[in-house]
Amino acid sequence: MVDIRTGQELASFLRKALEIEASFESVSQWEGYISIKKDEFRDVIFDLISESERHRTLVESMISKIKVPPGSEALPLRMHAFDFKNKTEFEIMMELSKYEKLAYDTYLNIRDALKRSNVEGYIEAKDLPFFFSTLELLIREKSEHSDHIANYAASMERTR
Repeated sequence: MVDIRTGQELASFLRKALEIEASFESVSQWEGYISIKKDEFRDVIFDLISESERHRTLVESMISKIKVPPGSEALPLRMHAFDFKNKTEFEIMMELSKYEKLAYDTYLNIRDALKRSNVEGYIEAKDLPFFFSTLELLIREKSEHSDHIANYAASMERTR
């Protein structure tokens, strides 16, 4: 990833992550949760949804600390609508896995770009530890989510 040169650029990258997190909280996610009959699978979905809500709050907090020029309006979020109709549990898990991996890669790339960037014009020095610790937390938890999904999917394959 390249250096992040402006606050608007960083906010834009974080808004992409926000779109992913917000998608996990969408109505279709809850509809999928309600329609699932196996408790273990419902638990996995519930964990992903609730963690995404917390992640969304963390990302919003990071965005609020970025200095952007006055009048630079953020575009509305474009959330992905998951459609679980007529899908097997395995297909649902693979779909969710793709988005967990996308979020993981996004946070990893933002962290790595911030490390290489001169951020003094758009992030206060006192806020840098918050950015890096939050990104590390998000990266770790997204990795754990991916592992959790992979383990559950593998157990589903073994029982087939």
